[in-house]
Amino acid sequence: MDKVHHLLETLRNHWAQLLHNHPHNLPPEADTFSGRIHRGNNAQHLPYVLLDFPRYITPSQFFFFRTMIWIGKSIVQTLYLTHHYTPWLHRHYPKLLSLKMNWIPHHHIWNPAQTGQPLPPSPSTLTRSKPTTHTWAFRITYPIHQVLLPHPLTQTFKNLFLHNQTTSQSSRNVNGNTNHERTGRP
Repeated sequence: MDKVHHLLETLRNHWAQLLHNHPHNLPPEADTFSGRIHRGNNAQHLPYVLLDFPRYITPSQFFFFRTMIWIGKSIVQTLYLTHHYTPWLHRHYPKLLSLKMNWIPHHHIWNPAQTGQPLPPSPSTLTRSKPTTHTWAFRITYPIHQVLLPHPLTQTFKNLFLHNQTTSQSSRNVNGNTNHERTGRP
């Protein structure tokens, strides 16, 4: 478990450096420095270690990216967000589609064994749901024996949160500010 914890610390530090050095599309309130690593012992009777990074969590809203190493089973990466981040979801939905992330129905979002279902072609299908289901989870699951860490985990992170070369220099974040206005980087 110590090796797994160390691996997630290494990932967090690497990802924090990526976010510091590159324009990104995260909400400005998201913690992009420390995140949270924690352990558990009973995800279907197996131990696990979680990294929540980046993250923003309050009692009424959240936006966080969870990487779970489920010992002996799989590695699960999940983006969790509430209805407050509907504009972010609409803008970045093509990235979720290109990563082939699955949508997890509301009543299963906290169950790591749920692999979900393919995303519909448009986010409006998801955002038209009942108010009680305005929490979304998008997930990729890697069988543990098929992953050569940390490359696919970092690639998913980069594809979701960093602007690529074709992204406009004046891309807007969730509050409508450009990333350069927020970070002060040219």
